[in-house]
Amino acid sequence: MNQLATVKSSGTSNLTSVEIAELTGKRHSNVMRDIGNMLDQLKIESAEFCSAYLDIKGESRPCYSLPPREVKILITGYDVVRRAKVIDRLEQLESNFRPKDLPAALRAYADELEQKERLQLQLKQSEIRTTALEITLDRAEHHASVKKMEARYKRRFPWQPLKDYSITHNYDMPKVFDQNYERGVNAYHYDVWMDVYGVSTK
Repeated sequence: MNQLATVKSSGTSNLTSVEIAELTGKRHSNVMRDIGNMLDQLKIESAEFCSAYLDIKGESRPCYSLPPREVKILITGYDVVRRAKVIDRLEQLESNFRPKDLPAALRAYADELEQKERLQLQLKQSEIRTTALEITLDRAEHHASVKKMEARYKRRFPWQPLKDYSITHNYDMPKVFDQNYERGVNAYHYDVWMDVYGVSTK
């Protein structure tokens, strides 16, 4: 589970899919799949339990946050040792979440709301960044990177002729996202691709 960030309890007896994965030693993707199958069979909208966590890179990732009832239903299909670990954790959370007075209960509730709002904001920002990248890289018709064109045409396109032509003919070369290059890669104009290699970006 070293690819997952540790998720602390939000002050409720809910368990996230990340915590369940850590407790049971299962892959988080497998736990997500198990929960999805369970919710489908129970005819419960999965959006009701959707949440998010920060991975070890500080990036927001989707997960589920389940109340005790759904957690117990989920783990009925797990072996005894895994069930015991999850049940022990539930009991610990339930014991911790017994406020001694009204102010403590209100503080716990406020903390939970604050964490949810923060995660929702992070998810929104992530969606905005993703959309911007899609518009820049995948949906742009007038510019295309070498990687995009090589994937489309299943052949190699050396980048140097494209860059030289762009410079000599005053075409812009906007940078687009590429996970292998921190500063991104050049995207070349439609006319450049047509004139140099006779292929279309559209």
